[in-house]
Amino acid sequence: DIIANIILTGNGYVEILNTDKAVKLVGVEIEPIKLADLKPALKNEASDGIYLVGYDLAPGTYKVEVTDTTTNMGYVERSKSVAMGINDIIANEIQKGPGYVKIVKGDFAVRLQGVKITLQK
Repeated sequence: DIIANIILTGNGYVEILNTDKAVKLVGVEIEPIKLADLKPALKNEASDGIYLVGYDLAPGTYKVEVTDTTTNMGYVERSKSVAMGINDIIANEIQKGPGYVKIVKGDFAVRLQGVKITLQK
């Protein structure tokens, strides 16, 4: 009965819901945070991980470059939560070459795998 399941390289966030019965995390450290206590530390570039919009990344248009030289593919996902459920995905794309992603104010988080994004000015 898996509710959510991802493989993540890099740092990130996960929301553990009150309705979750058990959570298994392998090879990571986890610490609770309160969103209200987070201070924005906006980056112009990001790679593998999960980033919160408005805290880690600003809304805007980002250039996407594939960094995974084994598969020559990467993954970009815009989501409305970090609970990792399929219904949390706003939009996602498997990148096979350079491209762009527009992160909007209504996005909650961005998940990156095998790519680097750079804010375009």
